[in-house]
Amino acid sequence: FRSYTSSSVSSSMMKFGQVVWCLGAMFAPMQAYPAEFAPPVRGWMSWERFTVEEDCTRFPDTCISERLILTMADAMKEEGLVDSGYTMIKLDEGVFMTRDEHGNLQADPQRFPRGIKYIADQLRSKGMKLGLYSDVGTATCCGLPALNISAVDDEWADAQLQRDAEMFVSLGMDYIMVDGCNPKGNDYKGMNVTYPKLGRALTAAAKKLGRPMPWYSCSWSDYVADMVCGGARKEPCLPLHYIAENCHSARMYSDIADTWDDSSGGNHGVKNIINFWTQNPQLAAFRNSFLRPSGPSRQVFYNDPDELMVGNPGLSQSEWEVQMGMWVMWAAPLIMSTEIRNGSLSKEAKAILLNKEVLSLADDTLGLQATQCKSPWCSNAPVLYGGRITVWNKTLADGSVAVALLNTGNFGGKGNPFGDFNTTFTAQAVGLNCGRPVPPAPSPTTYQHTKNAFQEAVPPSNIKCDANASLEQMTARCSADDKCASFSFSAGAGGCLKPCSLDTKWVNSTGIDGYIKAGACGSPLEGPSFRARDLFKHKDLGTFKSVFWQEVDESSIVLLRLTCLETSGVTFV
Repeated sequence: FRSYTSSSVSSSMMKFGQVVWCLGAMFAPMQAYPAEFAPPVRGWMSWERFTVEEDCTRFPDTCISERLILTMADAMKEEGLVDSGYTMIKLDEGVFMTRDEHGNLQADPQRFPRGIKYIADQLRSKGMKLGLYSDVGTATCCGLPALNISAVDDEWADAQLQRDAEMFVSLGMDYIMVDGCNPKGNDYKGMNVTYPKLGRALTAAAKKLGRPMPWYSCSWSDYVADMVCGGARKEPCLPLHYIAENCHSARMYSDIADTWDDSSGGNHGVKNIINFWTQNPQLAAFRNSFLRPSGPSRQVFYNDPDELMVGNPGLSQSEWEVQMGMWVMWAAPLIMSTEIRNGSLSKEAKAILLNKEVLSLADDTLGLQATQCKSPWCSNAPVLYGGRITVWNKTLADGSVAVALLNTGNFGGKGNPFGDFNTTFTAQAVGLNCGRPVPPAPSPTTYQHTKNAFQEAVPPSNIKCDANASLEQMTARCSADDKCASFSFSAGAGGCLKPCSLDTKWVNSTGIDGYIKAGACGSPLEGPSFRARDLFKHKDLGTFKSVFWQEVDESSIVLLRLTCLETSGVTFV
């Protein structure tokens, strides 16, 4: 769902209780497969920061206009953002206000006196590209003219769609985001037809006019998931692979807001969006499943978690880093929506956005989307105030591995620390094998029995205890649980399943025996040696033998790049 203010939005758009909600999200489908690897698009867009302000008399600097876009483009150039790949600048809602007597979409003549093509030409002269916005429905989310695409064959409507596509391409547009509000007849399932139909129209228009196919950003997936599939984002109800065949990128979830944790119930905050991707690992798995080596057959598609809030006042510096770090780990489009002009971009925000080591993860040609490490040797636990510590990883094209240590706990003080949490992983758990063969899974049926003593995790914890269980039941339960390293057992008193842990201790207890599962959880200390570098701090952290741990503050991230190394003469941390 979208929201906008009808007055100045010189501060952040999402000031809850002071907004008018207009239904929608920001997406659209498109067909085009670049012959070579194309990294996720980077740039700037107007929506979250400036919404759809139309009153240029009262708000000349912040209304949606030629002046806003061209002065923002100059600022992006001056701040070094264009040289760092932020080359797309996108006009969102509030451009096309009417259709003329011939049915052609018309930009507001007062706010865009020289037309949209003039803006595209000016941006191209600065090494930038123009992005535009529309909607497959009868009107945009804020009630403005849209594409009104028919889900059935309709000679007049299909001809109008082709004229609209040719108009967009003729303006010099290189990117289009297509929303999904107000579908004809409230037919959300029809989006499985209308979005591909628009993609074909854009492809034909680009071919006819001799221009490159625009980047096609779709909202198709989010609308169909919510309105047809009961919120589930899984095939077959949501045709993920068909979406990827027709779009360059797609939104899977709600619009973002300039806040960490959205208390309004809309779940628009950065933390809320991270929680969504944590709870829907199938989206990364599907996206990574069709990646192929770069070349003529490579398909380009990216999941889009929405705009970057880096530089806006609703987040702390550490929360800016969290968003930037997770977005590059997810190989997501990096599209800012913030004020950049007149020195408004702080040096801290600028350092995050221009960090070459961080951006290299977004540009990596292997192009994987990071997934959460679910190995028992990776931290994954709840922390105070509704947060969690997790480990995310992806392999890079040169064989190194990017790892994010994430703590989403927050006391409510915008990043003011109240406690650190140790976060741990092993090299093998995050996919850094350094040429070593992955050890085969051990048989879970063999146990080492110790009388009157058992192994306990440090700090002590149990997976589950059962005072009525038999030895056979405890054995079967531990064998079926990948996270079970051992169990304690006493005849007539049952026992407790013990988790995998990087540190254990022996507990002597008369009458309580221990049963240690052979090869449980792998052998963390037998993994490869590696070097770790902190990408936000530009700091080499040292060399490590298999295991790494570090304290991570609340609402913070530690973004690492791991590389293999020879061990001769190496001193380990």
